[in-house]
Amino acid sequence: MYILPRTILLLALGACLASAEIPGAGSQVRDWTSADGKTLSGRMLGIDDQSVTVQLAASGKPAKVPFTRLSAKDQAFIVETGWRLPKPWSKWPNDIKMGIADADVRLVSSDGRYVYHSPHFEFVSEAELAQTPARDIARMFETTYSLLKASPWGILAKPPKGERFKAELYANRESYIKAGGPPQSAGVYLLQKKVFMVPFETLGLKETPSGWQRSEEYSTKTLIHELTHMLMDDALMAMPTWLAEGCAEYMELMPMKIGTFSPGSHLAALKEHHSQQRNFDLLKTLTMSRETWDRGGIETSPSPPSRPDRFGPVITGRTGQTTMGLQEEILSLYEAGLLLTYYFIHFDGAGDAARLQRFISACVKNSERLEEHIKKGERYNEDVEAFKRHPEVTVLPDGRCQYPATMKPPSAPAWPYKGSPEQLHVEDLELLLDGRTPADLIEEIKLALEKAQIRYSPKAGRGDR
Repeated sequence: MYILPRTILLLALGACLASAEIPGAGSQVRDWTSADGKTLSGRMLGIDDQSVTVQLAASGKPAKVPFTRLSAKDQAFIVETGWRLPKPWSKWPNDIKMGIADADVRLVSSDGRYVYHSPHFEFVSEAELAQTPARDIARMFETTYSLLKASPWGILAKPPKGERFKAELYANRESYIKAGGPPQSAGVYLLQKKVFMVPFETLGLKETPSGWQRSEEYSTKTLIHELTHMLMDDALMAMPTWLAEGCAEYMELMPMKIGTFSPGSHLAALKEHHSQQRNFDLLKTLTMSRETWDRGGIETSPSPPSRPDRFGPVITGRTGQTTMGLQEEILSLYEAGLLLTYYFIHFDGAGDAARLQRFISACVKNSERLEEHIKKGERYNEDVEAFKRHPEVTVLPDGRCQYPATMKPPSAPAWPYKGSPEQLHVEDLELLLDGRTPADLIEEIKLALEKAQIRYSPKAGRGDR
């Protein structure tokens, strides 16, 4: 689970879109124009420091075009929507390991709470940890960091300059919940605060006469799942929920023993895990919104778009995922996300996760654009409140404002995407489809899973009706 900022736009989006030039999804096929007027049609695959790689519509082959050869309009399009071209990825290493003696961790502060540092993480603990459990926790975090670094997408998160990724460790569930941890969760990543919160019990710690020690019965699964969210932070705001949770499930399922991850055994672990799960419809999952996911995959009739006063504020809210009592349905969605993610890493195309890499890179760029839009919305809110306080402005009971014709009210920020906020998760889905229809893609996925002896057959349930 991770807590995702949700932007609720109380704007007349239709008017807003009409009044601004929206570049649209970066993955759409478009005509590219050179500085001397020549054109070619194709889909952007990504950019590097000096060029854009375009998949030509005529041949399907990639072509690298220097920025200097493009028109000013195309260069502006790249600045607005372009994502970094991922580095090629071929396969996992044989193993990823760290001995407990190699876990570099030290206590740096004990003023009320105990602060520990490892190379990439800062742990703020409610209680002092003995050296062995402190090293063991640091090893789990650092080995998971190495695992994500070796993934097709790498580390998609940046702590503030000069700082480490932050984790808060709580001695009991009561203090964990009081600090903001969801009551039914074993751990959570708060995207807004950029912090991973976890109670001691999830870390396998128990209090003994000699201090807090590791329990013999202990699982790292929740820890790895939430750390995956933390280390993919830059992409989460614009990423489909099936992929965000599918990646976390994929990493959680990676076999590990005595501090060593074994990617070569992952398929066997997936088969064993899948045999115990109920399947959800993959086609529905592929384009499912977060709101539908939170309802266990149950669709509802969309409400008509509201058109409030055009000078009303942009409201930015923060909310978390809820299962709404649909635990079985949610678990089946997690399994569907896992299967889709596994396919795009291992079976799609040449088995090099290239399409997935490009899509995740686009999610990073879209998240950046969304963050900037939220900041503009917050500034707009402030300007609206200041405008309402002006002595020549009268706020009417229905929320509208009266003001002299000589006054100019604040301008609402334009929505920076082609689609609506509810469609952000499929903004660049074409990078995954690559000319295939969603139905054709799902058939390819089913055949690949069958070839790998992974049986997929959705069972009836509330989410399948």
